[in-house]
Amino acid sequence: MSVSRAPLAGSAARVQPLVVALVGSILPDGALANYHAASPPGNRFQHGLLNALLAHGIDTSVISLRPVASYPRSRRLFFRGADGALGEGVPYRQIGFINAGPLKTLTAAFTSFFAIWRWARQHRGEGRVMLFYNAYNPSAWVGIVAAWLTRSKVITIVADVRVPGSGGGDASFLRRMEYQITVASLRHMGAIVPVTRRIAADFAADVPFLLLDGGVPDDMLAPLPAPALQKAYESATDPGKPDSNPFVILY
Repeated sequence: MSVSRAPLAGSAARVQPLVVALVGSILPDGALANYHAASPPGNRFQHGLLNALLAHGIDTSVISLRPVASYPRSRRLFFRGADGALGEGVPYRQIGFINAGPLKTLTAAFTSFFAIWRWARQHRGEGRVMLFYNAYNPSAWVGIVAAWLTRSKVITIVADVRVPGSGGGDASFLRRMEYQITVASLRHMGAIVPVTRRIAADFAADVPFLLLDGGVPDDMLAPLPAPALQKAYESATDPGKPDSNPFVILY
């Protein structure tokens, strides 16, 4: 099943089904423990995004970079590409790369470009959207070039902007160069999906954006049962009584 975009009024343009390539670092369920450099929140976010696309009937494929530390922190120097399926029969391509310094970025860019190119050829005649999870690795520049060559659209979700030297981040020459290259890519997107308005204003002022508001699952917002509320009240009014009532903080 796929959703379609309606043609403009008075236009003879053919309706094109919409297909999406989700490009990021998503891992299959159960594989997270095998990748120590992976971000559980980031992986959870990407799975939620994938599930939302599927729930809306959008034909979605996944192109993913394995989230591993670079050699020698990781003992493995080379990763081969692999095809498979990621839940619900979603086509899943893990790209190959040389896991060493700048070669990791360059080879990941090279192999992800050809994975995207193959996906675009498989979906000729359809409305193609490349949806990048962050603009780092695989680099969003890969999407920009591939979108131009295949007449597709490219959108980036901007969940992180790694400013060199900020928050204890590495301020080396390579990190500063990566930052400048990444930020420059945002200005050439078809659209961005940032987590704050300042990201859009500071880095992509003329690019259409959709603000990604924070949220929590509905089951976390369910009111506590009456006994739990009573215990919380008693603990609050009796400083000497230990509080064993669990609570949730949203930051």
